[in-house]
Amino acid sequence: MIQKRLMATGQLVLGVFCATVCTGVAHAQTFSLDGVSSGPNGVFPDDLLFPGPAPILPGAGGLLPGPLTPPPVDVDGFTFSQVFPAAHTVLGVDFSVAPGSIGSAGTAVFGESGGVGFADEPADIFSSGLGGGNGLTWDGDGIPSPGLPTFGPLGVIEPGSNTDGWDATPPFGPPAFPGIIYTITAFDAGAHPVYSGTGATGSYIFFSPPVVGYSVLPALYATDVAVGLGPGDDIDALALIEDGIFGPTPGDAIYFSLTPGSPTLAGLGASPADVLVTSLGGAPAVAFTAASLGLLPTDDIDALDLFVVPEPASAALMCLGATLLCRRRA
Repeated sequence: MIQKRLMATGQLVLGVFCATVCTGVAHAQTFSLDGVSSGPNGVFPDDLLFPGPAPILPGAGGLLPGPLTPPPVDVDGFTFSQVFPAAHTVLGVDFSVAPGSIGSAGTAVFGESGGVGFADEPADIFSSGLGGGNGLTWDGDGIPSPGLPTFGPLGVIEPGSNTDGWDATPPFGPPAFPGIIYTITAFDAGAHPVYSGTGATGSYIFFSPPVVGYSVLPALYATDVAVGLGPGDDIDALALIEDGIFGPTPGDAIYFSLTPGSPTLAGLGASPADVLVTSLGGAPAVAFTAASLGLLPTDDIDALDLFVVPEPASAALMCLGATLLCRRRA
């Protein structure tokens, strides 16, 4: 999904926006695979990948092997820092779903899942304009279900692969804040030698510069408590709108989903297919419902990216249809 860093001052010029929104950066789409499907695809669960799949930034698996080399960690959500003013509008969402997700009838997720789940849907990237539907943006192996257009491929094995991280912005963010912001699975938070014993949970957020082995050189971006989460919560997908001040600040907007069974979901009356939003020191709230994305409450979002414009967005709204089309062609 192509995000544009536009000027925070002045008016958003419709003609310029419509002309530039389709440009993007070639091959900017970056993804990761979960711990089960990464091995058969010849990569590690903390590798950040271009379609191919081809590692753009290896995790621990890219370090020279040795007795002190930590094992790869399962990075289950990541985002490159994106700078936007505090007043911004999300016009669309890119996402992937976990195995077993079905999608609303008539959507691309429904088509890829066969209406029953556990088919090709976990490998794919879908796009939604938040109006209750979704379309196929990147197919895992480039052979989508009958009746769906062909986009991609990511170059992964289908069925059997699960894309659990996605960011389609130019890596690795603007010069003011280069790096990777990411989360790991709750299991690795408690069992991985780098993270266990630190108090980390599946809803801690980490930061690392873009270097080989980034995932075992973490710095803390935010604890679970700092973003309004608690014991048992596990962030499943992550996207960040950075306010331009280096480091974590209350002006950052953190969009995410939670794994099934996370206590915060029950407290909000939300589902694993809802996109939530919070900030440092804030409380989570539902940003986009499953229904607005063409999903069912029983589905599970496990990768996330946003198409964002600064306010005022009225002109940008007029370009949304063309924008979504262009993003699928990227």
